[in-house]
Amino acid sequence: MSVQPTPEVDIKPPLWIPKLIGESSPWWGHVPFAFWLVEAVQPRILVELGAGRGVAYAAFCEAVARAPLATQCFAVDGGRQDGPGPGGDEAHDALQRFNADHYAAFSKLIRSSLDAAREQFADQSIDLLHVGGDMDAAQARRLAEAWGPKLSARAVLLIDGTNARRGEAGIRTLFEELAGVHPSFEFLHADGLGIVAMGAEPPAAMRALCALAGADMAAVRRSFADVGAVWAGVSEVHAESLRRRARIDDLERTLSAREASQSVLEDERARLDARCRVLTGERDNLAAQGRSIAAERDDARVRLDGLLTEDSSLREEHARAVAKAERLQYHNNELWLVLETAERLIASISQRYTRAVRDNTLLQLRQKLALAFRKLPVRRGRYRMIVNSVFFDPQYYLESNKDLAPGTDPVVHYLQHGSRERRNPSRDLSERKYLELHPDVAAAGFSAVEHYEKFGRRDGSPLLLDLTTAGMAGIAGNHPGRLLAGGAPADEAGSAPSDAPPPRALSVQPLRALPPDAAGSGRPMVLYLTHVPPWPVRAGNEYGTQRMMAWLERRGFDVVLVYCPLPGEGPDEARLRELMDYCPNLIWISRENELRHAVARPDLAAALAQLDGAPGRVDGAIDPTGRWAETLRTFCPDALVKVAQALDSAVEPAMVIANYIWTSRSLRHLRPGVLKAIQTHDVFSSLGGKVLEFGISHGLAMAPQEEALMLEPADLVLAVQPEEAAELRRIVSGPTVLHVGIDMDVVSEARTPERPTVLLIGSGNAMNVKGLRDFLRFSWPLIREAVPAAELQVAGSLGRAVPLGTEGVRALGFIDDLTPVYAGARLVINPAVAGTGIKIKTLEAMAHLRPLVTWPSGVDGVAPELRALCDVVTDWHVFTAAVIRLLDDDTAAKRVIAAKDVVTRILSPDSVFHELARELDRRLGVPSPGGVAE
Repeated sequence: MSVQPTPEVDIKPPLWIPKLIGESSPWWGHVPFAFWLVEAVQPRILVELGAGRGVAYAAFCEAVARAPLATQCFAVDGGRQDGPGPGGDEAHDALQRFNADHYAAFSKLIRSSLDAAREQFADQSIDLLHVGGDMDAAQARRLAEAWGPKLSARAVLLIDGTNARRGEAGIRTLFEELAGVHPSFEFLHADGLGIVAMGAEPPAAMRALCALAGADMAAVRRSFADVGAVWAGVSEVHAESLRRRARIDDLERTLSAREASQSVLEDERARLDARCRVLTGERDNLAAQGRSIAAERDDARVRLDGLLTEDSSLREEHARAVAKAERLQYHNNELWLVLETAERLIASISQRYTRAVRDNTLLQLRQKLALAFRKLPVRRGRYRMIVNSVFFDPQYYLESNKDLAPGTDPVVHYLQHGSRERRNPSRDLSERKYLELHPDVAAAGFSAVEHYEKFGRRDGSPLLLDLTTAGMAGIAGNHPGRLLAGGAPADEAGSAPSDAPPPRALSVQPLRALPPDAAGSGRPMVLYLTHVPPWPVRAGNEYGTQRMMAWLERRGFDVVLVYCPLPGEGPDEARLRELMDYCPNLIWISRENELRHAVARPDLAAALAQLDGAPGRVDGAIDPTGRWAETLRTFCPDALVKVAQALDSAVEPAMVIANYIWTSRSLRHLRPGVLKAIQTHDVFSSLGGKVLEFGISHGLAMAPQEEALMLEPADLVLAVQPEEAAELRRIVSGPTVLHVGIDMDVVSEARTPERPTVLLIGSGNAMNVKGLRDFLRFSWPLIREAVPAAELQVAGSLGRAVPLGTEGVRALGFIDDLTPVYAGARLVINPAVAGTGIKIKTLEAMAHLRPLVTWPSGVDGVAPELRALCDVVTDWHVFTAAVIRLLDDDTAAKRVIAAKDVVTRILSPDSVFHELARELDRRLGVPSPGGVAE
C-alpha cells in the first residue's frame, strides 16, 4: 500500500518534561515519540497491553493531559512490563498510585489477563494500541489476531522490541508481516519500536510518517533518538541519585547504631568497674566478719560448757515435773467425769426449774458445778481446743473405734482415754508415733493434738516440722497434714513402709511388658518430676499438674511422669492402676529405692533397665545447704535425682519440669543443654503476708533469698498467677519467669436450680478448715434463719471438718465427677480468708457458670473479667448478706451464665498457656511439635 506524504505535518519531538522519572526502562528512548504520536493522532481510545513500570503509559497520558485531548486511556497489566526487568505486584501498585495522583480523570488501569480485558472493549473502538514484551511468533500472532477486531479504521499499532534481537524474535517477525501489508515506520534505537497504520483510514500524521524515506527518515529517527537519549540519561541519573540516597541513609543508621552501642558498652564498663569496687569492699567486709565469727565461736564454746553443766540440774528438775504432771493427769481425768455429769444436769435444768426453786435443788446444783469447775485445771478451754483443731476428726474417731458406747462424746473420750490408749484422733495424725517421738509429751500427760495446739503452733510448729515439713504445706496429699514419725504413715493399712533403711541399690521392675510392636514415637520428650499424682484428681495441685501434662501432650510431646510420693503417700493398688491407664509413660519411685514403671517407649525401658542394681546415692556436693536441706531430700530423694539424671543422659529429653520448688534439687544434676522448668504453684516467701497474719500456721514459710536459691537451677519458672509472677521476678534474676495459669473446660450449658443449695469444695488444709468453721460460726445460722430450707454441701476432704450435728450441712466426701454437684448448687462459696497460688475453687465455679462469694484472696490472680462475676466481700456481715441474696435472687446467676463466651476464652488453653507456648517455640525451635496446634 502506498501513502502520499502530507507536507503540512511537522514531525518533530516535543520537548515536554515527563512526570515519571527514575524508573529503569528501554522505553525512555521512545518517550518523545509517544508525546508526538498522541498529539498528532488524537486517539479517542488508547490501550496499552502490559503496563509494567509504566514509562510508556505515563508518556501517553502526559501527552493527553498536555494537548489537552478527550482521549480515554487504558492500561491492561497481565504480567508484561516495559522490556526486560523486574515488575509484578509492586510495580503495578506503584503505577496505580502514580496514575491516581496525575491522570485519574481519563486513565484507568485494568488488572486482569489480556483475554479477559479484551471483552471490555467494543469492536472497532480502539484508535491506538501499544503491545510490548518478549514473546514468540505464535504468541504475538495470536495476540494480533485476538485484538484485531477491536481496532478502528484510524487505528495505529505500536509494537515494542522490534530491534531487540534477543532470543526468538517473535515481535520482529510479527512486525515484518504487518509491515508488508500496512503502512509502517520503525525506530531502531532503544530496542526498536514498530508503528503500523492498521486501519483503512489512517490519520494524516500517520500517512506522513509512514511515507518517509531516505534522508528524511534518517533525520526523524535521529531527532527522536537524540531527545529520547536525554530523558534516558536523566532518568538513570535520578535513579542513581535515589540509590545513593538510600545507601547514605543506611550508612547513617548503621553509624547511629554503632555510636549507641559504643555508649552502652562504655556505660556497662563503668557499671562493672563500680561493681568490682563494691565486691572488693564486700570481700574485705566478709573477711572481717569471718574473723569476728571465729571469735564468737570461741566464746560460744565457753558458754556451751557452762550450759552442759546447767543441763544436768535441769534434767533432774524435769523428772520431778514429769512425775507431778502424771499425778495431775490422773486427777484431771476424774474431774472430767464430774464435768460430764454436770453437763447432763444442765441439759435437764429447764424442765426441773420450778421444782428446783421450791426444794432448793437448783442451789445444790450450782454449788456442785462451782466445786467441779474450781477443781478443773483447764475447764472447757481444753475441750474447745480439741474441737477446733484441724487434727481432730470426731467422725473418724467414732467410726474407727467401734468399741465406744453409743452416745459417747469423742472429744471427752479422746482426752480421758484415747490418747493414753494411743487411739488416732484423725487419719492424718498417728498418736503413737507422735508420742514415741516425743516421750516427754506423753510423760507430761498431754495428747498429741493438745501439745501441738498449745505449744507447737505458738512456737512456729517446730515439733510438727520434726516429723515432716510436708504436713504444714498442705501439699503432701489431700489432707491438712501428715504427722508421720520417721516418715512412717499414719497407721494406714497396706501403705506402711518398712522400718528398715532403704537399700543402697536401685531395684527396677516393669509393671507391664512392652507391646510386641512398640517403637519410638519420634516425638520430643518431657520428663515431669513430681511428688503428687495427676490422676485421679483429688486436690488443686493435682489438677494443675494434670492440665499441664495434657497440654504438653496436645502440643506433640511425649510426657514421662516420674512420680516419687512422700512417705506414707504412695498409691494403693487401685489408684496405681488408674494412674497407669492415664499415663502412657509412668515411673513410680518408692522410698525403698524401688522403681516400678509402665512405659510405652523402648528407649525408656532400656534406659530404666540399666538402672537395676545401680547405687541409689548421688553426690550432693552441688545441692543447697541450710535449714531446708533435709526438706528438699524428703521431697526429692537421691533415687529421684538418680532416675532423672540417668534418663536425661540416655534419652536426652527436650525439657525437664520439676513440680514445686521442692523437687528442683534434681535439676542441678542434669545436662547444661536440657531446658529446665519449675512449676511453682505457690510462692513460699510471701506466706507471711498472705497466711500467717490471719493466724494460720504454715511450716514452709521462708525468706526470699532461700526461695531464690531453690529456683536458681531452672531456665523457666512457671508462676500460676500474674501477681506471683511479679513476686518471683523480684527475687530471681537468672531464670525467665512466665505466667502459666490453669485452664478449665467450661460446661456447655447451665441453669439455676430451684433448691437453695450452697456448695463448698476443698481439701482439708488448715486455711480451708478455718474458713469453713468461721462460716459456720458467723454466717450459717443467719443464713438458715433467713432461708430455712438452705443446705450447705461440703465436698472433698474438707467435709471431715464439719462438726457433728451441724444443721443443714451435708458432707459429700470425695466426688469423682463434680459436674452434677455444681449443677445442683445455686451458688458456690470460698470462705477461706487467706491462701496462696491460684484459687482452683474460683476458676472451677466460673467454669461451671456458678456465682461465687469469696474473700479478696479468692480472686488473687484471676482475670478482671472473671473477678467482676464474683461477689468479693471484706467482712462476715457482707458475706452473709451476699449468700442470702444469691439464694433468693437469680440475677447474678443469669449474669454469670450470659458471660459463658468470656469465661471460655479466658480459661481456654490458648489463653492460659500462650506465654509458655511462645517461649517453647523460641527455645526449642519447633512451633508446634507433632503438627498439633492449639
